[in-house]
Amino acid sequence: MQTKNNPRPAIIVVVLLAAFVSTGFAADPPALEFRLVATPAASDRAPRIPGKIEEMVYRRASEERHPEQDRGFAWFPADAQILKSGDPKTLISRQGEDGGNEILLADDAKYGLLSDGSWRIIECVLLERENSSGSVLKFRLDDVGAEKMRDLTKNNLKSRLAIVVNGQVVTAPMILAEIGGHGLIESGHSIDEARVLYRDLLTPPRD
Repeated sequence: MQTKNNPRPAIIVVVLLAAFVSTGFAADPPALEFRLVATPAASDRAPRIPGKIEEMVYRRASEERHPEQDRGFAWFPADAQILKSGDPKTLISRQGEDGGNEILLADDAKYGLLSDGSWRIIECVLLERENSSGSVLKFRLDDVGAEKMRDLTKNNLKSRLAIVVNGQVVTAPMILAEIGGHGLIESGHSIDEARVLYRDLLTPPRD
């Protein structure tokens, strides 16, 4: 997946964990979502917006949707590094009201694993690379979440999947293979930065 020191396109991969050292710690209930990145109306990949982005009015993720706003998508804050990864034509972005970057993501359970209570995170552990910078989040979903993830990734190969933590897009890699109930989320964040970023997700360490 994308790291700050490696500009190659980001991907989601399920791999063995021999190269990492576990550093999990206690945290509050999870706030993790997986949402497909919105694509332009002319794209051949879903989820496509139904018209010109200039004519659509979508809510910000931190706000409730007003009746006059369009449905199906929402704007999420994202780091500028994410906009530089992969093909910029595969996502729709803008500058938010606070001056930060925002990415348009699917706001429909058909195109993501949303925090709707229908699935759970069983395990979430932070891992540190031994021989390179960056960190990795190892996650495991329950059976319902695993089935949803499998269907989502199998039916949307080559689309970009945003990983959202506490309403913030952490990364938005391309789906290159079907994923089940467990996997790794790589990022260029240091282990200390990742502890803060993932604090609401991490599984308490075992005695």
